[in-house]
Amino acid sequence: MVVDRNVFQVKFGRMREALALWKEVPEMARAAKGVRGVRIMTDVTGPAYTLVAEFSYDSLADFERSSHETMNNADWRAWYAKVVPLMDSSTRQLLTVVA
Repeated sequence: MVVDRNVFQVKFGRMREALALWKEVPEMARAAKGVRGVRIMTDVTGPAYTLVAEFSYDSLADFERSSHETMNNADWRAWYAKVVPLMDSSTRQLLTVVA
């Protein structure tokens, strides 16, 4: 299994808006082929205004296929245009689940 972990620093005071948009993601992900699971999380400790989105896939090939499909989806592009102004920065990790 592969996990795509995306960590976002949301602009100060904009978490409520960002979270409302990110709550739409699990439904969008269900429509994408290859996405096995989605988790949207926010900080309890550490840097404030942190939002984490994790997507799981059976394989790296499923991740690549789903990413390509998603980035060519008009609904996703419209959603992305609304989310980007709410973010300060992000990082991405692709991880292999070993246990």
